[in-house]
Amino acid sequence: MFCRRFSARSFQRAIFINSAVSKSFTVSLSRCLFNSAALSNKSETVVDNQSSKYHFVAETRRLLDILSTSLYSEKDVFIRELLANCSDALERRRLDNLTSAEQSEKPFEIQVTTDDVNGTITIYDTGVGMSYDDLKQNLGTIARSGSRDVVQKLGGDVSDTSKANSIIGQFGVGFYSAFLVASKVQVFSRVHNRKPRFTLVYKAEAPLDIKSVFYVPSEKPAWFTTRELGQISLYCRRILIQSESKILPPWMRFIRGVVSSDDLPLSLSRENPQKTDVVAKLGNVVVAKIISYLQKRAEKQPNEFETFVKDYGMFISEGVVTTEDAAQREKIASLLRFDTSRDSNKVGLDGYADRMVAGQRSIYYLAAPSYELAESSPYFEAFKQKHPETEVLFAHNQYDDLVMHQLSSYRGYKILNIENEADTLNKDSKTEDTSFSEIQKFLKDNLPAEVDVHSSTRNFSAPAVITSGDMSLARHLLRTSLREQSFSEKLKFVRPVLECNYSHPVFDAINKVRSHNEDLAKLLVKEIFDSAMMSAGLVEDPRLVVSNINSLLETVSKFINEKIE
Repeated sequence: MFCRRFSARSFQRAIFINSAVSKSFTVSLSRCLFNSAALSNKSETVVDNQSSKYHFVAETRRLLDILSTSLYSEKDVFIRELLANCSDALERRRLDNLTSAEQSEKPFEIQVTTDDVNGTITIYDTGVGMSYDDLKQNLGTIARSGSRDVVQKLGGDVSDTSKANSIIGQFGVGFYSAFLVASKVQVFSRVHNRKPRFTLVYKAEAPLDIKSVFYVPSEKPAWFTTRELGQISLYCRRILIQSESKILPPWMRFIRGVVSSDDLPLSLSRENPQKTDVVAKLGNVVVAKIISYLQKRAEKQPNEFETFVKDYGMFISEGVVTTEDAAQREKIASLLRFDTSRDSNKVGLDGYADRMVAGQRSIYYLAAPSYELAESSPYFEAFKQKHPETEVLFAHNQYDDLVMHQLSSYRGYKILNIENEADTLNKDSKTEDTSFSEIQKFLKDNLPAEVDVHSSTRNFSAPAVITSGDMSLARHLLRTSLREQSFSEKLKFVRPVLECNYSHPVFDAINKVRSHNEDLAKLLVKEIFDSAMMSAGLVEDPRLVVSNINSLLETVSKFINEKIE
């Protein structure tokens, strides 16, 4: 009897073979269904054990004749064939584990035991199994296996061993070899369905022979915990070269699958196969194919693809940043999706470029933690007044600043941050207003020495905004290499410029109050600066500015109480 039982993420099977030889070609298929309790590694409960009996189709009976008369010279070869099947099942389970976030603790193993009393041999493995329908379709027929033609070529001459031997290795003959020694074979199976989000089956003969299957799991893996994992099993001529090949770049570590190529050298080192030219070429081909496949999914299944980007966008962003080849980097960037100032629908860089207003020569974006903050940003306010018809991409993800900085252009269009006034806003022709030199000096004197103060030429309603060479790069470095530096050291690098909107009433208030309560005026100046830095995304921890807000509230309260009394 051939029986499979499974854990939550894997499959177990045991082959019980009665040692009496018989030519009865009838298989009993027992349907084993399990409740949720059986999906744990602790218990297995059969809730349906209905047995159905089927006769082999004519072609399979023909194959069994060949097996018994010509194919094998020694009947004990069935052990080798069944062990090979077990090995295949283990590899399929390994692939299944790669397509799911939930992993089984069951070991990958094959056990062989004998029972002299009952006359059985038990071959047990923890590999993958088949569903009830699979058992019916695949065990009783050879229509799916590719062996039909071989059997037909043999014609009536089953004694032609040269032809019969050609069957070996061409299809799943291992199961049928059990009938060399068994009087009866029963199959019990339990299967856990894979749930891939996208599936790509890719075959090619040029420039390399490639047969591959790739999956995008329905549940995304953790971004950091899988940074070094290889997810692709690599085969050559049905021989496993490497179970965790790294033929795909690290940013594609969310891809699971199997690649087989007869062009790989069989002497390929199992330790470091990626160093060979053939493997490098193979990797380049499949990477290009996967990117192309994802681009097509974006066109044909936009809603599903948008969900994919929501879950896997960090991997795509990593691909843009780490890919050296500019052409491939741009193809990866085509997979990104952004919120936009135009409407509530997300858009890719191609969609944005296709609907630019007449005369537009750049792609504009604004980095902000959320859509609401982007839309209310003083930078966007100023840009919108200057260019009311121009669409702006809103970049919310943590590394979007770095992605846009690294990409720099797309389809020949420069990618510009609207915060960087000199690049994007074409300053008004008016010169800086010098009538506020006195209040400007007061601001300068009461801010860190690294901060410069100017009268802004932009139109916005906030008291002030911060500008700094390259805002995107500045934000990225503050989050990474400068993260542990003191606030003063960070300011030395950023060299922020406080652009003040002196038409805002707060500056009149500072002018009036500083002669009566200079401490209050200084706190107001500090609050203007802190608010501008937070709006620019240059303050990682908002708790750093809370103490000034508390001091400001206390001082304002005392001042008001004194005036009222």
